[in-house]
Amino acid sequence: MPQPGPTGQRHYTRSMLDRTLRVTFKNYSTLFLLAAAFSVPASLIYAFFFRNAIAVSELHDTILGFPGKRQVAGVGHQTLITARLVGWGLVVLGVLSLPFLMRAAGRILERDRSGHAPTVWDALTTKPEASTSIGGILAGPLPLAAASIVALVVGVLALFVGLSLSEFLSSGRLWVGVGLARGVAWAAGVPFVLVVGALSSRPSRLTIESSDSAVL
Repeated sequence: MPQPGPTGQRHYTRSMLDRTLRVTFKNYSTLFLLAAAFSVPASLIYAFFFRNAIAVSELHDTILGFPGKRQVAGVGHQTLITARLVGWGLVVLGVLSLPFLMRAAGRILERDRSGHAPTVWDALTTKPEASTSIGGILAGPLPLAAASIVALVVGVLALFVGLSLSEFLSSGRLWVGVGLARGVAWAAGVPFVLVVGALSSRPSRLTIESSDSAVL
């Protein structure tokens, strides 16, 4: 939604960010579960397959410097390279899944606006009243950038806490803590991006009305 000038753009950005924060916090538990339904299983599967590499995480730099096929606990140079490539592949997959998750988030907001209790099941099984438009999202890049910064801060904090708690696990079970920490961290931050995407794609249908403001 382009604005006629810098003043209008700043006003739109502040308004959109304010709406995003209010709506996200109001529906945070549902949005979190929606994201976690995908991120946690994917992260746990990844962590399980590379559990040996995770168990020797403190030796990664040393292993990468080994010549030839030398290994530590069955983990060699190629194993770490593969783990990193697959990890980045999951990041790309997460980004590609955002339009789908934004549509589901839009349904959550629609249910909330209509006075019904939104659920993850409804978000995944019911077609939204409007589709998510990438063009609509990119038309307001500043709100999206601001929401992304908030999501990054929340996600990094959640990851730090999760990884710190995983240090109490034995090396054989470390993969469980790391997988959960990564999946939960992504699910904790991404709701802010999902909401701003949903609002940008259908501003006329999901505008926060005065009745919603009164509740908040």
